[in-house]
Amino acid sequence: MKSNSSLYYAAVDLGTNTFHVLIARLEKDEVVEIFKKRIFVFLLRNKTSAIEGISVNRAYKAVLYIKGIINKYNCNAVKVVGTEALRVSQNGKRIKTELEKILGEKINIISGKEEARLTHLGVSNSLKSINRAYTIIDIGGGSIEFIKVGKSGNFISSDSLPIGVSILAKKSNYLQKLDLDTIEPMRYFLSIYDSIIKTYSNQMVVFNGGFCEVFAARGFSVLLNNICSNIDRDRLVLVCKRLVYSDLNMRKKMDWLPWSRQENMHLCGFLLVHLINTLCPKSIIYSPYSLKEGIILSLSKN
Repeated sequence: MKSNSSLYYAAVDLGTNTFHVLIARLEKDEVVEIFKKRIFVFLLRNKTSAIEGISVNRAYKAVLYIKGIINKYNCNAVKVVGTEALRVSQNGKRIKTELEKILGEKINIISGKEEARLTHLGVSNSLKSINRAYTIIDIGGGSIEFIKVGKSGNFISSDSLPIGVSILAKKSNYLQKLDLDTIEPMRYFLSIYDSIIKTYSNQMVVFNGGFCEVFAARGFSVLLNNICSNIDRDRLVLVCKRLVYSDLNMRKKMDWLPWSRQENMHLCGFLLVHLINTLCPKSIIYSPYSLKEGIILSLSKN
């Protein structure tokens, strides 16, 4: 029988804005990345509640590419999951079936609870040396997963809320620059969920997801361990507030901001400021581990 260190596992996460593929192996329960790729698809970019037109074509091309990667690495086990967009879109079931035909793999449409469980599995693996309780906040395009973790890294509770960046984009009518007339309705929309969000108040908050990766690379973070970074909370809030009132031309001139994030980063800034003000954490951590790493770990245990 082959050891875990000689097996390749493939995790595929079909999200609202991005499709991810991770090829990895396990060494002493540590996820060792072999290949990782993020492909932007923007499934619910239009003002409808269905996946349409160019978004469908992007999704087809992305899974065709992912199929080639899985075949190239001759993976021993593969798991593909679909999250918020495929869960809630009007034509999600049909798109899922078509993607399965292209990919040649079953797509598991997972619930918010299962997404949180796998995310916890991945993130807690990156923070095994932390003997503190914390809250994981996984910011996606369609939903945000809130996960409460105990001092020993144990899962306590979770909630999946439909307040992701793509949802805010729709609420703001896809404006490239926010104003007071737009911000107030969005603030009210988020406040509807504040009573749930406040139950996840913690001295330490761990963010993950692609949007937060940008902030971790901004230059105001320091390594916490060989995987995670400690982010300066005050500087993070300051940059987020600047983003909130920026227009697209201003964001294009920010050389630290990837082109793929320029369109919606003002909304992410607004969302982060709201979450930080609501939760009042003393420390903020960024973990690059998330759902994908959780899938790899779960595959290794099967």
